[in-house]
Amino acid sequence: MGPATLVERDIENGKKALQALDAEGLDVRSALWLFEREAGWKFVLAMPSLKEKGPLATYERVRKALTKSNVEMPLANVTLLSTGEGLPKSLRAAIKTNRKAIESIRFSHNRIGDTFIDDAWIYRSA
Repeated sequence: MGPATLVERDIENGKKALQALDAEGLDVRSALWLFEREAGWKFVLAMPSLKEKGPLATYERVRKALTKSNVEMPLANVTLLSTGEGLPKSLRAAIKTNRKAIESIRFSHNRIGDTFIDDAWIYRSA
């Protein structure tokens, strides 16, 4: 199990990662740190390219953008979801941000649709 506390360095790295992905033209619709009891904190990105180009090509584009920008974000911490999947879709219904904004929204101990969120740090949900 990963650490239960999201530290300031992780929050800042999440913001830098999203800035790097935006700079490379990746269409990130949702970006957040999500805590799951079994796995700890994961950096979750919802992108339409996952469905369009497939997971391997999308992970490779994410990896290249993070490497190019020197962002400390191991790919093992990144989870990609399609924009039409349950969590991104439900999140968008509950919390909506500007499509290109980078917010800092703490979302803890709440239910979105059928999903209970222990803890999350949301940058974008559009």
